Amino acid sequence: MTRPEGIKLEYCPNCKLRSLFWNQTKQIWECLNPECRRIYTSSEFSEYWHNQQSSHSTPKRKTRQIYFDAPLWLVNILESKRIWNLLICFAVSWWCWMGIQYSSNSLGQAIALAFPILLLYIIKLLLRKYLNNYKTLAMQHNISPLFYSIRKSPLLRLGIILLTIALLATTIWSIYSFISNLIQNASLIYLLNMAVLIAAQIWLLNWLCKTLRHSRYISRKPKFAVVFWSAFAGIIFCAFIGIHPLSDTKNNAIASITDWWRQTTTVANPPAETKIPPPITTPRPITIPKPITPQAPTISEPKLQTPTWNQLLEFLKRDNTDAHSYIYPTFVCENFAEMLQSNAHKAGWRCAIVCIRVSGYPDFYHYGIPSDTGHACNAFNTTDRGLVYIDDTRAAGGGPANQDNIVDIKVGQEYIPKALFPTYGWMGSSLPMGVVVSVSDPQW
Repeated sequence: MTRPEGIKLEYCPNCKLRSLFWNQTKQIWECLNPECRRIYTSSEFSEYWHNQQSSHSTPKRKTRQIYFDAPLWLVNILESKRIWNLLICFAVSWWCWMGIQYSSNSLGQAIALAFPILLLYIIKLLLRKYLNNYKTLAMQHNISPLFYSIRKSPLLRLGIILLTIALLATTIWSIYSFISNLIQNASLIYLLNMAVLIAAQIWLLNWLCKTLRHSRYISRKPKFAVVFWSAFAGIIFCAFIGIHPLSDTKNNAIASITDWWRQTTTVANPPAETKIPPPITTPRPITIPKPITPQAPTISEPKLQTPTWNQLLEFLKRDNTDAHSYIYPTFVCENFAEMLQSNAHKAGWRCAIVCIRVSGYPDFYHYGIPSDTGHACNAFNTTDRGLVYIDDTRAAGGGPANQDNIVDIKVGQEYIPKALFPTYGWMGSSLPMGVVVSVSDPQW
């Protein structure tokens, strides 16, 4: 195929080669390609040219994406500022609580708590982008029927009232514990975590009170005063009929108030000075006292018995030695061991005190206890399991009411108390306290 000189060629619609020229004489477009030889009129070539230009100017359509409609309840959860504030508050509270238990905070634990919240926020952003109705529902601020029925349920208000009462008691206890540890010169990390935890509790308590006060958030029934005084009366009733740990808390509170009242009255009213009467000048008859014959004691102490393993467990469940607070250095492990032995003797069981020596004590609460120190626990020679060692020393950071622990004591082995009555989420009783260097004979 030869191209005529001075003639502009176009692309042929059939063979796609630049071989089409305009024949001015015949007023047609002819293809010079020998294999094609197609002929086009002026209108046919103009239509082809128009279609070609339209296809180049219009961008190619992307494949249509499949969108799903977002449920309204999911939009309510992800767009609620209260839920995000509660998630952050609970994460900070848990991090501070674990710091109080172990007197240290770790970066890994903070990342582990922040990761689920961050992942939920990323899911929210993805749903905002790919769900076509998400933004529309978020802007309308509608409430799903499920959430509306929950918000208007009296059971929800009852639960919030009970949660408010429990949180109020917990906040008061936290403030009291903070002041006590501040007086005892506790570690700075412990006090800082406790202060942040108290701030989070006060914020949550304020939010609950606002929720109860505004009727547009929640229904007005039941009444807060009725639930509060009913719960208060129920707690007092359970404390005085001997239900643990309410009865133990009641006994400790009464003992503390009694000691404080005695100290206050002694300081305010000092005892009057006793006056010595003047000597009697008149002689008195001298009487020779009759010889006193020794009499046998009328009350005999109960004979101590050896308990079985089940009897020992029942005794430890009822015993309140582990309910007393650990106060360094006035009430420590030795005092716990002596108290448990005294209570066991009163119950009629043989109990001994065992003194051990440990090396590598970690000093969790930074009291200044050396790494090589002594420790005291108790021993019971049960009839079916032999000699068992019981550690009733309460953790200094608090924890559950029942902290009876069993220990396998061997020289050269780590001293690790294990909870007899484990509580979910409590790991304070499974921490190693060092390696046992020596063990004394049980003192029965």
